[in-house]
Amino acid sequence: MLRGRACGLPPDIVRAWWLRVVRCGAARSVAVKLLRSVLSSRARLDSEDITARLLTFLAPLVRDEDDTPTADDDNSQDFVDEQRLMARLVHLMRHDDTDKQFRIYGTARRFFGHGTARRIQHTLVPLVFRSLDLAKRVRARERAGETMQFASRRVFQFIHEICTALASSHPEVSLGLFVQSGQAADACEFDPIAYEFFTQAFILYEDLVDSKVQVASMTTIISTLHQCCHLEQANYENLIMRATQYAAKLLKKPDQCRMVCMCAQLFWKDNGGPEGRPFHHPREVLECLQRSLKIADVWCVPESCSLFVHILNMAMFFFERRCTSVRSTWVQGGGRAAVHTAHCGARVAADHGCVHHRLDRVDPGACRDDGGWRHAHTGGSPLPQHAAAHRSHAGQARRCHVQGRRLEVTHTPAVEGCWRCAV
Repeated sequence: MLRGRACGLPPDIVRAWWLRVVRCGAARSVAVKLLRSVLSSRARLDSEDITARLLTFLAPLVRDEDDTPTADDDNSQDFVDEQRLMARLVHLMRHDDTDKQFRIYGTARRFFGHGTARRIQHTLVPLVFRSLDLAKRVRARERAGETMQFASRRVFQFIHEICTALASSHPEVSLGLFVQSGQAADACEFDPIAYEFFTQAFILYEDLVDSKVQVASMTTIISTLHQCCHLEQANYENLIMRATQYAAKLLKKPDQCRMVCMCAQLFWKDNGGPEGRPFHHPREVLECLQRSLKIADVWCVPESCSLFVHILNMAMFFFERRCTSVRSTWVQGGGRAAVHTAHCGARVAADHGCVHHRLDRVDPGACRDDGGWRHAHTGGSPLPQHAAAHRSHAGQARRCHVQGRRLEVTHTPAVEGCWRCAV
């Protein structure tokens, strides 16, 4: 069909002829059958002309028509299935010559650009990933000294345009594509381009509202930055500091704790650091761990035991990597905190709270468990002054618990019945 007499005409005339021959209601069904036939044959779309003619015949699947299912229709799943077929078609656009393949992608981009926001989230995403693969091929040819019409920088510019087009309607999808593009640019040793992609990802992150989407996006950003190894040190430090700041501002305390703890790995890379050298910042590693511990301590619910265990695992990880700021006393103190929190969780289930978790209610009748941790159960009268006094020396008490030594309060008197003051 693609090489018939009708295909010798300009695309606009072919489309007009197509819509006259086939009624608008049946055009989409015929286009789906044609698309399935092309996909099953695995035929390569190796020229701009063939790609343009095929996409012209598939116009009912590329742009909205009168019978296009809406979001409220029962057959909206058919729409999603059709767009997934169109996404598979992108992977058939291949050519051994990188210049010709780039032109083919440009043709596909023009056709897909006529689609609505519902369509481009399916069709433009695979085009970005195929273009990233093309950029790596072009970069390999550049390193070999070959000359080409379209350089790898032009391919990355093309990718940037697609990601920007998706940003307004699908910011979370665009953010993921910017991050993946930044990693690819780093692999090609394009530091300014990689930094630009990550910067755009952070800009989109600021506009995200859903906390779950924020956590998923921050996990992607941190993991991808950890894989980058060709960024300049100044740019890398700027990016990881921004990631740490955003991680500490997440909505939920458990998410803050885990993300800040994850950011600690960005400051300690034995291999593949900025500019290909080891990157060791022990002070920032300890600050991330201490901040995670502070968040877990302030959260003060029985479920925080899992956070203490997570922080302990990270501390042991850095201790095994011989991070100078994470010492054995820090690891031992973290283990004690996890054990005590687990013990308090069991007590809370029976006594509805512990002073470790409820600082505004204290019972003078304190008890001592097998681990030697003194704490008091709730049930007494509210003591707001105890909470105020506790906040004044909470930082010093926390450091003592982590370092495994006794608290020596000099500027704030100990509060009777407070397990922190009795350690």
